[in-house]
Amino acid sequence: MNQLKLLWQLQNYDNRLTEIEQEKENLMDEKDIEDLNVKLMQTKYDLMNKKTQFDVDNEKIERHNKKLKEINYSIKQIDNKLYGGDISNIKHLEKLQQEDTELKETANNLETDILTLMEDIEKTDKEILVLDKEYKSLVKSIDKIKEEKDEKLKALNKEIEDIENNHKNIIEKLDDDMLRRYKKLKSRKGKAVVKVIGDKCTGCHMNIPLSTLSKIKSNSKIHFCDNCGRILYYVAEES
Repeated sequence: MNQLKLLWQLQNYDNRLTEIEQEKENLMDEKDIEDLNVKLMQTKYDLMNKKTQFDVDNEKIERHNKKLKEINYSIKQIDNKLYGGDISNIKHLEKLQQEDTELKETANNLETDILTLMEDIEKTDKEILVLDKEYKSLVKSIDKIKEEKDEKLKALNKEIEDIENNHKNIIEKLDDDMLRRYKKLKSRKGKAVVKVIGDKCTGCHMNIPLSTLSKIKSNSKIHFCDNCGRILYYVAEES
């Protein structure tokens, strides 16, 4: 491979290394993961609150049922006294009737509260299922993104390793003086080697003198743009 083609290939490798570094930088940006983690933490917080509410309401039902059982027992005892025929004192009967009425009202309120709590628990249980599913989905999404990024990073690092090996092989084949000129041009102008399209240098877009253009097309020697100083690379157009 002649010196010009080696320089062109070297620049392609350098350009690809620059692209890879940008790709790696983009992969290291974890804003997508951070955004998902915010959602994950909020979902976890909501899930914990719902589970706490579920437990609290269940405990309330247990307490209400226990209290209702005690009240129903008291009502039964009072009813036995009221309708047993053993009490003849009117005031005593009226007092028992008043107590019986109040207890039955309390029992009725407790039963209503229990039904309401049971409805709340059923609703909360459904919300827990939805939140739990959402939480697991977010965890899965985060893990998937991390895994994909790791795989891409490994692939890019492998590509870097291959390019650096090829890069080294090319440098070993290049003349020292030409390599120095390439590096200097690359440092000053970004691109050291540019294509010739038609009769123009694609580095500065200026016309190339016909005499220079003829030399470029007829041999593989290295030629420089008279205007920008870059190395000119000509590829014959396919007919």
